[in-house]
Amino acid sequence: MEFFLTAANLLYVLAYFVRSTLRLRVLSLGGTSCLIVYFLTLPEPLMRVVYWNALYAVINMVWIGRILAGLANDGGEAGASRPSGS
Repeated sequence: MEFFLTAANLLYVLAYFVRSTLRLRVLSLGGTSCLIVYFLTLPEPLMRVVYWNALYAVINMVWIGRILAGLANDGGEAGASRPSGS
């Protein structure tokens, strides 16, 4: 199960190197999911850590949904500034 701990940290490190907020959120969600699996499968699961990571996962899923909705509505990354037409 050490694989999940290593995978989580690798995903977090990758998230630091991306410019896209959507990619950052997806990588963070992957890392959080790995940590949830890791801490749930310990001989004595650390439920407080699992609950916190579940909260982080929900927050990331909400923001991923908002970003995707913004992409669908305006064709660009939601919240990205655009040059004015003047």
